Amino acid sequence: MEQLVLHYVAYHYCVACCNTMNITNLNIRNRLLLELKLFRDILKYNKIRKVRMFHITSNFIGLTNTAKLSNIRYKRKRKKLGSNYS
Repeated sequence: MEQLVLHYVAYHYCVACCNTMNITNLNIRNRLLLELKLFRDILKYNKIRKVRMFHITSNFIGLTNTAKLSNIRYKRKRKKLGSNYS
């Protein structure tokens, strides 16, 4: 049961990283990203496919760049689905 909770938390960690990119104040955004980097070890609980991809990508290009790419991907997906999901 504990493992399931950790996988769930890892997913929401990825969501938090992506949502941080929407903050327009750069000082606040950078401070939050630094704090999120402290908890990066949660990504080892990556049974969820999206978390696994986020983890692999962040190992190659870094957490900040992965969050930026994921945020762009999410915005494009929302736009493609239409205004019903705004």
